Amino acid sequence: MKRRSFIKQAGALTGGLLLQQQMAAAFSLSGNNQKINVGIIGCGDRGKGIMHVLKEFPEKFSITGVCDVLDFRLKEAQEIRI
Repeated sequence: MKRRSFIKQAGALTGGLLLQQQMAAAFSLSGNNQKINVGIIGCGDRGKGIMHVLKEFPEKFSITGVCDVLDFRLKEAQEIRI
């Protein structure tokens, strides 16, 4: 195994292990009543679809911001967010 390959694989493994602990803490079901704040960048069909899904879980997620370059999509997303 080449040294460069080893460094890349070791870094990916270490990063994955560290990230796993942080993600588990963020999504733990240990009675943590904190909401996860979400910002939507791009409010086309996919962005609005994600917003509809997040609105089904108001106790876990809060949509704090929306962003789009097209004014009509931004207006539609702001209406969904309310």
